[in-house]
Amino acid sequence: MKLRVATRGSKLSLVQVKIVMNYLAHRLGEAVDYELVIVRTKGDEVLDRPISQIGVKGAFEKEVNRAVLDNLADVAVHSLKDLPGELSGGLAIVAVPPRDPPNDSLVFGKGRPPVGSIEEIPEGSSIGTASVRRSAFVLAHNPNVN
Repeated sequence: MKLRVATRGSKLSLVQVKIVMNYLAHRLGEAVDYELVIVRTKGDEVLDRPISQIGVKGAFEKEVNRAVLDNLADVAVHSLKDLPGELSGGLAIVAVPPRDPPNDSLVFGKGRPPVGSIEEIPEGSSIGTASVRRSAFVLAHNPNVN
């Protein structure tokens, strides 16, 4: 059986595709020949501003899904967080492999004292993220950071 899999070319996307391919191979119980269809998305192309400022819904998924709709691929693999609340007509979520722990991480530069929680991050510290959700979460727990 041959399965054309549309995905982005990022390191994370390629790791996710391998996880899904292994999951499907285990479930299907047969040898599957995978062909990766690498797709560049708006989120891959616009690198000079945060995703929230691109003004496009589906910045990381729309073009990948289009490959399926245009019959260039049989399936698409996404991070579930990148999918909109409603999928385009003709598409459905058909599998969700077991999930790893979804915890986010804070990474500090050398020489910074460790903290035990977001609330302990020193006032005036800068937190870098392109995620509106993560920004809101951090500011809700520590409004004294940038």
